[in-house]
Amino acid sequence: MGRPKTQHAEVDISADKIGSCTEYVENYLEWSLEGRVRGKPLVQQLSVGGEFHGATENREQFKAHPIPPVFVPKKAVWTGTDLPFDGTTTQRTDFPAWEVLPHPHKEKPQWISSSGKFDGQTTSKTDFRDMGVQPRYQRPPQHYVPNGAKFDGLSSNKEAYQPWPINSRPSGRHSVPYAPLKDDRDFKSTTAAAYIGHPMDGSQNQDAKGPYFFLPSPDTKFEGQTTSQDAYRKWNVKPRDRRAKVQYVPNTSKFPTDTTYTDNYQAKSLPADEGGRPSKFGPTYTPVASCKFEGISTHKADYLPTGHVHRLPDFAPKKGFIYQKDDRDFVTTSRKAHDFKSPTKSA
Repeated sequence: MGRPKTQHAEVDISADKIGSCTEYVENYLEWSLEGRVRGKPLVQQLSVGGEFHGATENREQFKAHPIPPVFVPKKAVWTGTDLPFDGTTTQRTDFPAWEVLPHPHKEKPQWISSSGKFDGQTTSKTDFRDMGVQPRYQRPPQHYVPNGAKFDGLSSNKEAYQPWPINSRPSGRHSVPYAPLKDDRDFKSTTAAAYIGHPMDGSQNQDAKGPYFFLPSPDTKFEGQTTSQDAYRKWNVKPRDRRAKVQYVPNTSKFPTDTTYTDNYQAKSLPADEGGRPSKFGPTYTPVASCKFEGISTHKADYLPTGHVHRLPDFAPKKGFIYQKDDRDFVTTSRKAHDFKSPTKSA
């Protein structure tokens, strides 16, 4: 099921006349609903009468200009001459044929047979004698001769085989466990010269690649500087001077010309809500006529409009060209005096 169609009252806008912006209400033309016929000329739009200043497009006053015919150049006609060419002729009787000799072909040499026989060889079947082919030489296989002697020190016999002695698998290389030492530093200096590193005893691996420690003399100390808790003295830090926040002090003087001070300000009363639709930008502002600035005013009563910006007159088409008779007098081309045609009921 679709949406039910709402019945609207039909309004005939063609019956009413335009009373505000029109030129001829009685002679106002409607939209042409007939389609254009192909090949039929359009209706003349400016055949009402009247003349333009210096030019016209009326059919009654149209004069065809004489157009000269298109100039066609004459075609050149070839005329022969009886004079012969100097030393050259194209007559068939005067043209002798060339003496063309046939192409010589090389003769093939003739085969001369011989009645004699080959010396020592013949190809006759009766004279053929089989010479035979000598068989291929094959080396006789070698026979294995066993030897009862043994190898000197090595043997592959089962009874002479002795397994190798395999020792236990050596353990992998592990790092030496870390043995912490007792630290006897006094923590009275933090310089590198007075730093006492860990001594390296024989239990650690000497071949291991690691950092080299510097072993200075433990008697080196700072003169006058210490980090011991007994010699630590707090600094006498003064409390921070905090400035109070600057307070705004209004000026009691007045401007000589314009002023917006409180003593000269008059509150503006807003009208009560009349129950209408609220505006998008809040309630409507209503100025007070008695409140004015000295020298500058923003009241509506003192506002002088500069005028609306009008479009410059031009001859460009406004909406579209209508193919029908035009009865306007062409006095103005401004948009304000232009009458737009309204569509009819059937359109």
